[in-house]
Amino acid sequence: ANGTTLDTLVFKFRDTWRLSAGANYRMGSAWVLKAGIAWDQSPVPDAETRSVRLPDNDRLWLSFGAAYKMGRSGKLDLGYSFVKVNDADINNNQAAAGRGIVTGTYKADIHVFGLQYQHTF
Repeated sequence: ANGTTLDTLVFKFRDTWRLSAGANYRMGSAWVLKAGIAWDQSPVPDAETRSVRLPDNDRLWLSFGAAYKMGRSGKLDLGYSFVKVNDADINNNQAAAGRGIVTGTYKADIHVFGLQYQHTF
């Protein structure tokens, strides 16, 4: 609280790309099926600059969903996304004062579910 900087973290983040595509397929007047794919590039450039605070890596998204029109004023949307995160190696082998060395691999898969109801007045 005295304004002294205790630690400075250097992440060396980079600009990234995201590529994605999706499609909707109308089945009659009430149903719409949805699907999409996306690739996210991580801002973390390599294992030496990756941190346990953000063990991020490139990701692939696969998404599916449906929308159902309920009469004149209601609509129900539901969706699911599976996110495959590439294994994230960490190799912070330069121990700073008071900190240990961190090496290892993070593995992650993410499941995202969504449900929405919309009512128009």
